[in-house]
Amino acid sequence: MGLWEWWQRLKQRADERKVRGDRYIDAAIRSMEVPVEMELGDRQNQIRTQQKVLEQLLVEAANALAQDQISQESFRTFNDAYETARAVLQRCVENISEDLCEQYIQQLIGLQQASESELYTLLQTVETSLIKKEMTQTSFRTFMDAYKAATAKNEKSM
Repeated sequence: MGLWEWWQRLKQRADERKVRGDRYIDAAIRSMEVPVEMELGDRQNQIRTQQKVLEQLLVEAANALAQDQISQESFRTFNDAYETARAVLQRCVENISEDLCEQYIQQLIGLQQASESELYTLLQTVETSLIKKEMTQTSFRTFMDAYKAATAKNEKSM
């Protein structure tokens, strides 16, 4: 094998590694695209799916690095994109949780002179949202503060 052929193979391998690394980076960037036209629950499910795909992408990129299919530089760039995408998706989940909490508080406010069963039903719905991880614990605590204030107000008015 001549020097020229060796050089061509080396260049081809470097190009293939770069293309593969760029694909991982592009995929991480695309994972941040969250459709806003969906209902809260559907949007949250979509984001959770995107988070799982992003985690799988990290595993694949790490394996590609270990197998010398991408360069360390490409992996570092991918990792930066991964961390950014992960933070963006997590913030989207938190925003949806806050929106959901706001909806529940609005329902609570709408239950003027509510019966105990109506309040209890709403509380069960919110607890289910927490269990299904539709709400963060912070949003749940915010709702509970509003719930306690509303039930205290209801008890005073009776």
